Amino acid sequence: MLTKEIQKSINYFIYLIFASVILRLFLWYLIPETRFASDELGYFNTGISLYQNGYLENEWPPIVPILISFLNLMLDENVKYFRLFWVCLDIINIFLIFQISSKIFIFEDNQRSVLFPYSCALFYALYIPSISFSQFLTSETPALFLILLIFNIMLGKIKIYKIFVALTLSGALVLVRTNLLPIVLGLSLFCSIYYFKSIASRVIGTIMFSIFGYMLLFTYIGYNYSIYDKITLTYGSSYNLYIGNRDHYTEDLNLFNPLATKEQINDRNLSTPWERLELSEDEMKDLAINYIKDHPLTFVRRAIGRFARIFAPKTAQLQLIGGEGSYPITNFYSLTLLISSLFQYSFILFVGFLILINTKFENFKFKFLSSITILSSIILCLIAISKPRYSFPFDFIFIICSMYFFYKEKSLIYYFKKNKFINLSIIFLILWFWISWFIFSLSSRGMIF
Repeated sequence: MLTKEIQKSINYFIYLIFASVILRLFLWYLIPETRFASDELGYFNTGISLYQNGYLENEWPPIVPILISFLNLMLDENVKYFRLFWVCLDIINIFLIFQISSKIFIFEDNQRSVLFPYSCALFYALYIPSISFSQFLTSETPALFLILLIFNIMLGKIKIYKIFVALTLSGALVLVRTNLLPIVLGLSLFCSIYYFKSIASRVIGTIMFSIFGYMLLFTYIGYNYSIYDKITLTYGSSYNLYIGNRDHYTEDLNLFNPLATKEQINDRNLSTPWERLELSEDEMKDLAINYIKDHPLTFVRRAIGRFARIFAPKTAQLQLIGGEGSYPITNFYSLTLLISSLFQYSFILFVGFLILINTKFENFKFKFLSSITILSSIILCLIAISKPRYSFPFDFIFIICSMYFFYKEKSLIYYFKKNKFINLSIIFLILWFWISWFIFSLSSRGMIF
């Protein structure tokens, strides 16, 4: 039975969450149809082309274009209403985060147990990157939706039908964002550990579950083979591998010398025309692999820089106001968005990471699944390219953990002291990443010489 005080607090949370939904709808109304965010136009055109020609190009991972093509049966190429569907999907994400956070912690009193899920849902609802991604037809919001569904299924009692549903969702997830390819293997291991008892059965189970989970991927590769007469996933995968492994890498964050090069400054110049690469997929893959073989130390250094970029401050939210082409980074609106999201992300990253590492959760499955999701999101980014927005599929984990801190009576110092050397090392690394990223970002824009 909820007391009047608890019910009053719940009402406040609900009002604020509702206000965040209104904010999403207000932004959806304001953003013009002619303004496309990064990658959005590519996804949209590929989806419309599939609808018109019945032919799926392999420029982008297929699920988002397929979804756009399906929705076009009703929406008739109206970008505004496609984006409204993305907004609605993100509103469902708010509810799914509420569901997840209600399953993983047990608090000392009823009030904390009741209010904690509302806090997690509210923080995500007000999280600026989530508001931004919900406005554009990119892969972040659908990918997070699938991840949250998997968490909701797996945090309960493990049953065989749930395993197959979760593995099917993970297979679809790979076809939303191909850099999440390892997540099927990680989830298969998770399911085998919780479903089987002996080591031998767990090994066999992991193999069999992985084969099942990758069936959608195999099907798509087979579809591409029937068209291109070769084994290929997406053109974008080969493209990203190549641009991240050649002599000049535009987003090369050198942690040991973070000042941008003249070429990187020129790349940042918005007036410089963009040149499309006239190379085939096979040529790009061969060139990238040969570069890695010939420059192994450069590859390792770049991999470290790519890792740092994943945890760097977010900048994709500038798309809400049209990007740097509309408002320079020094503009009031740009700075407001950047500083606000920087405050949010720094809080969930430092506090959330600290809690995730040092807390023994009542539901250990959450920590295990979180580790799988984070590692799966990172591994392939170390090989090709990475961006700060690539952490979005697991930002909700840090949100939940950082909210957990507010509902426990122990201080942050208590969690820090539990594994002092490890925690200090992580904080040092993040600060090193951030300082290097700030130097690179400012110097690449000609603001530091």
